[in-house]
Amino acid sequence: MNTSPTEGTHVHPEVHILLLLALSFLFMSVIMPHEGHFDMSIWADWIVYMRQHGIRHVYELYTKREEGQQPLFIYGPVYMYMLYFYAKWQGSIEEIRASIYQFKAVILLFDIVGIWFALRFLPNKAHRSFYAPFLLLNVGLLYDTLGWGQNDSAIACLMLIAVYYGLRGQLAISGICILVAFLIKPQPIVFLPAFGLLWLPFIVAKPLVRTAVDFLVIFLVGLLLLFPFLQAGTAIDYWTMLRHTTSLHPSVSIYAANIWEWLLVENPYKVLDQVVQYGLSYRQWGLIMFTIGYAVVLFPLLRQTYHILTGKRTDYDKSMVLLTFGLIPIVFYFFNTQIHERYAHPSILFLAAYALCKKDFVPYIVASIANFWVIEKSLFLLKTYRLYELITLDMLAALFLFVLLWGIAMLYRDAVLPKMAMYPVKETIA
Repeated sequence: MNTSPTEGTHVHPEVHILLLLALSFLFMSVIMPHEGHFDMSIWADWIVYMRQHGIRHVYELYTKREEGQQPLFIYGPVYMYMLYFYAKWQGSIEEIRASIYQFKAVILLFDIVGIWFALRFLPNKAHRSFYAPFLLLNVGLLYDTLGWGQNDSAIACLMLIAVYYGLRGQLAISGICILVAFLIKPQPIVFLPAFGLLWLPFIVAKPLVRTAVDFLVIFLVGLLLLFPFLQAGTAIDYWTMLRHTTSLHPSVSIYAANIWEWLLVENPYKVLDQVVQYGLSYRQWGLIMFTIGYAVVLFPLLRQTYHILTGKRTDYDKSMVLLTFGLIPIVFYFFNTQIHERYAHPSILFLAAYALCKKDFVPYIVASIANFWVIEKSLFLLKTYRLYELITLDMLAALFLFVLLWGIAMLYRDAVLPKMAMYPVKETIA
């Protein structure tokens, strides 16, 4: 009996998702705005300097800047590699300055990969094609990249991948993602306590040699990434930059929609965070509130880690882990001083993964709306000036607080009614 050449063939369903993501990347790369924040012109200046002096000397721009010149430098070596190799395919210096907006496509890759990993948390793989547009069409998720042109999506993507492999016990991959994210910008340090808890059961369960090998691999990757700067002696310039990161913008808030919009009568951007109130500086009050909020968010994860170590549980609740990591950037954003408008952005991807895993879309939708508008109120790309007046930072701060309270309620609801997982903790957790 004759059969058709295609009869019996089977296309893996994830091929359709990969095709959709690839086409979406190409489409958005073509239509993305040429405009963006003035940050992009600064990156063009860095590219020009690296062409003239080499990438290993780029941090001399921080240590050898002229007196009174703003450093505008909180970016790590990995980001410099990205700019440097992007420029390899560009033409003259004039062409680089004119086309620097195209660097958004490099960061957009992280958005696409991040969406891919978020979709992998869907319990039913067959539903990925249905939910993919729900992420791809979310302007609150993509606006930081396509509109502003910043790199927060790279951090969000790498942190989500680190959690994905951390849940599987693949600590080397998870650790490398954390390291690479930190070598883009230092903000991922806020996730480290949560990763410590997430990793702990796997570190205990693994043979000591295997754990040592994992950490050795992470160390060697870090050494490789820093090698050009170590060789040239400019790694100390990078370290000097890191030490002064917390004094780079000493305002209470840099147009962030957080608690300081309610606590201060004056514009928080015009108030120094070293001003003392009730015996402590605003910065210290912010750190106290952040520490308390972080502890509240982290406690359910601590509780699950303890139960796994003592044998009362066999596995992490993935949705709880995703929600915890989604709330950490919001706690960081909402309470601390010197916070930029964009710093809540990494929460969106985690909340998307949590929504797909738990079917609770409320925090994802509300945070996306708040994230979009707080960025647009600084970027003015849409030029909807009447809305800028109507939608205030106080209102957007209320949305972020709603997400935080909703998330905490969900975390503690599940902590009160814990569910035993079916599979033991081991390196091959699915």
